[in-house]
Amino acid sequence: SSLQEARFNQRDEALLERGYYEGLLESNSFTSALWQVQASRPPGWDQTLVEVGAAQRTTDLQRYQLVPGVETEFRQAMLTINRWGMRDRDYAQVKPDGTARFAILGASDEMGWGVENDEVFDEVLERQMNAASDSLRYELLNFAVSGYSLLQNLVLTERTVLDFAPDAVFYMAHANYAERLLDTFTRTIAEGGDLAYPFLGEILARAGVQQGMPADESRPLLQPFVDEIEAWGYAQLVAMCEAAGAVPVWVYFPRTYDTGDDFDVILPRLQAMAAAAGMHTLSLADTYGDLDERLIQLAPWDKHPNARAHRLLAIRFGQELKRHAPRFGLPMPRRAIFSGTDEAF
Repeated sequence: SSLQEARFNQRDEALLERGYYEGLLESNSFTSALWQVQASRPPGWDQTLVEVGAAQRTTDLQRYQLVPGVETEFRQAMLTINRWGMRDRDYAQVKPDGTARFAILGASDEMGWGVENDEVFDEVLERQMNAASDSLRYELLNFAVSGYSLLQNLVLTERTVLDFAPDAVFYMAHANYAERLLDTFTRTIAEGGDLAYPFLGEILARAGVQQGMPADESRPLLQPFVDEIEAWGYAQLVAMCEAAGAVPVWVYFPRTYDTGDDFDVILPRLQAMAAAAGMHTLSLADTYGDLDERLIQLAPWDKHPNARAHRLLAIRFGQELKRHAPRFGLPMPRRAIFSGTDEAF
């Protein structure tokens, strides 16, 4: 029966991945299987965060940011952005006494693309950690923004995240790190945006790239420098966190359609790169086990994690924190964070 289903090939997956970045899918690039699935999407599904008023453009490396105080429907779920520009509940900027505060950096999977506000993995985990704690209060601040690469998260951390005095900063990494980084970098260059860091200007000079060069021209020239930029970015993030007294932690956050090569080739390379930069590392690679991907994806036309997947991610992240966070110097509840099946949460 699988031969009769409209399944995506690797090229389809790549097209969708790039399209998620800012709604830039080009219909004339679709295969017939992709056409069939995309045609079944509900009206309005293609609207971007900018189009629904939840994000606004910037003129620099950050490229866009969430709009504080917006509440709107996005991908048939309620999307609420707090006064600080986080897809999260409201928090005081000054950390309350008796509170352990963790900041989360990421992209659309972590932001909670297409799931309700209380279904995002950090909300699920935060509730369970507080239920398991006798005294200490836990806050998981979700700074993730759809489409963000390491470069945008560096800018966000420097400008905003560290103002909240987190005890730890969790950078959620994906196997498509190179594609995301190149998207951010080449689009910023094409628009003549401020690159924020002198190192990136040095990379342009070495690659023979000029400001204003179209992205399709600069991309192949910059491709050989991706790992160098990623390693530099990890080192910058570590330096920022350590200067602010926050523990930097790298976390592999699996996509619902990661392949064997993603786990066996890209994950070890990225994890080693993060460790070399001075980050503690965790992996959630085995979160989904042998589950059929259709049970954990938002829709046949959208590969983002659904509410069940977010529960599974919360459970796995909680388990990894419980096991490893004490050696990072981070406090954990004494009681079990989760018990029972994922449907209980």
